[in-house]
Amino acid sequence: MSCFGYYNNEEETKKVLQNGWLKTGDYGYLDKDEFLYVTGRKKDIIVLKNGKNVYPQEIEKLINRIPYLLESLVYQREQSKTDTMLCAKIVYDEARTKEILRRKNGRTIQTNHLGGN
Repeated sequence: MSCFGYYNNEEETKKVLQNGWLKTGDYGYLDKDEFLYVTGRKKDIIVLKNGKNVYPQEIEKLINRIPYLLESLVYQREQSKTDTMLCAKIVYDEARTKEILRRKNGRTIQTNHLGGN
């Protein structure tokens, strides 16, 4: 066995080690060629008040397609006893964002080489 459990946390260790097996709680699927794709973790699922499951990793994957972002984190915030709000924290790439804005505004940087002829 390569995992002995959580350090000083016997309760969590009992949850993940069962009959000699490490139960990671990972979700995934096999494609037609039997490649395994891990899509998320059981403990990360957000269950909305209407019972629908939201997988934060799927939303983060979409958000992270935006070219000037470095990373994102999707989480839930309880609005009330009957409402849950999905939120995202976003870290943007400052240099990339400035470059995109320069191009959009038509101000591309030109370098002139001065020579002493």
